[in-house]
Amino acid sequence: MAGEIVGYVGRIMISKSSQKNTAIVMDSVGLNAGASLMITGLYIVAAGVLKQRATNNVRASPSLLNVVLAVNIACIALYSAGVSIEPNAGSDYQTGRDLAIAGTATQLALLIAFLAYWLFSWRTNCGDFCSARQTLYHNGFPAAVTLCMIIMVVRCCYRLALEAEGRNGKLFTHPIYVGLLDSLMAAITALLMTVFHPGLVERLGVQGMRPEASYY
Repeated sequence: MAGEIVGYVGRIMISKSSQKNTAIVMDSVGLNAGASLMITGLYIVAAGVLKQRATNNVRASPSLLNVVLAVNIACIALYSAGVSIEPNAGSDYQTGRDLAIAGTATQLALLIAFLAYWLFSWRTNCGDFCSARQTLYHNGFPAAVTLCMIIMVVRCCYRLALEAEGRNGKLFTHPIYVGLLDSLMAAITALLMTVFHPGLVERLGVQGMRPEASYY
């Protein structure tokens, strides 16, 4: 939430303030950090589902999740460093741009790989994920997680295209694009994962589930 707020303030300052470079950094770093930490949350939530629902054949080890989370955090740092260098222009402009692209591309590749693994696990264990004894709200939880991941893939594709086009491109200078492809994607993800919060799913959507079979 803090990242999103900083990003929105930076977006406002771009048109209202003379400190354009500072505003651009706030906008880019804030919005990216907020959305990227949502992706981190999705990784943790999905791992929680697989922990109890997947068979031993597809269950990920805790160390693998730690690697995924570490790479995602590193992508945030790499992107943030890149966009902080970019506004200063000069000889370091291309370096900053390359760092930002590398961070976003790595994050996108990681998210797509994790999404593919998650869909494979869900497909393989459909019976476990969709127990007939549970409510539709409970059984809709994995679908909500999947939809959020797909939405974040769209958002990462936009960010990658934005960095490749540059700060003077259409994607950055037209607010409609950042509004629809960045802010809206993050807002939908936040809304879905608030409605389908694991705590609410287990408290309101579970019928006679054993404690050891819970998501967490």
